[in-house]
Amino acid sequence: KKAVAEANRDKNITEAMISFDMPQKQVVVTFGDNSKTTLKLTDVARNKTQAENNPLVAPQTNARVKVNNPNALTDSEVNEIKQLIAQTNQGKVTENMVTVDKTTGIVTVTYPSDNSTNTFTPEKVLVEKTTAEKTSTLALPDDKKVGVDNTTAPTADELTKVKETLVENYPQLGISSVEIVNENGTNKLKVTFDDNSAKIIQLNDVVRAKTQAESNPAVAPKSENKVPVDDTMNPNDKEIDKIKEVVSQDNKDKGISKDDV
Repeated sequence: KKAVAEANRDKNITEAMISFDMPQKQVVVTFGDNSKTTLKLTDVARNKTQAENNPLVAPQTNARVKVNNPNALTDSEVNEIKQLIAQTNQGKVTENMVTVDKTTGIVTVTYPSDNSTNTFTPEKVLVEKTTAEKTSTLALPDDKKVGVDNTTAPTADELTKVKETLVENYPQLGISSVEIVNENGTNKLKVTFDDNSAKIIQLNDVVRAKTQAESNPAVAPKSENKVPVDDTMNPNDKEIDKIKEVVSQDNKDKGISKDDV
């Protein structure tokens, strides 16, 4: 009734004017003067398509396929989506009926008997991975690892340096914070990203024990102890020997001897 009334709105035909003559397979329109016009049922109705007869079920939220980039799906991700749709709609859909647009993420299911289709928008079948899930490693090269006094318990200042070094080496990740967490009695580093996802890594991926030189930075002699020389850029052997003596004397608390200078 609604379809016929909509199609004949310009003729002021309303749903109340429409009835059915099922023995004659007709739709009857009765006007105010009791005159009538008829339409064949085949002119106003059709058999449902396979798609209409088989409405699809969307995957549960926690089952959606995690992808690196929703606008550039990989072959592997496409295959996962096909498998998911077929499994979620078992008995109605097979994988070979499913196509996935790699750039839009739109999923189309085509029924071979009549080529009718059902579709899913991307948010129904996939979800972008978090930064933590996309990140395979946060390890620093050995020459970039931060020197610390205690490799199992870095200080707050040392952790600040760790964060700065990670940001410098992984600028694309959006690292927002780092903190120590304990897992089964072992301290590890938790790295949190701008999307609030987090990755826990081994401390030795980013820190190393300080060298003796780093742990014992030499102190320059006091002004009154500085050695007078003829040329500061080219001291002679006697002046060099005196400089060694003064430097070792001013750093004796660090165990620096004249031979170390």
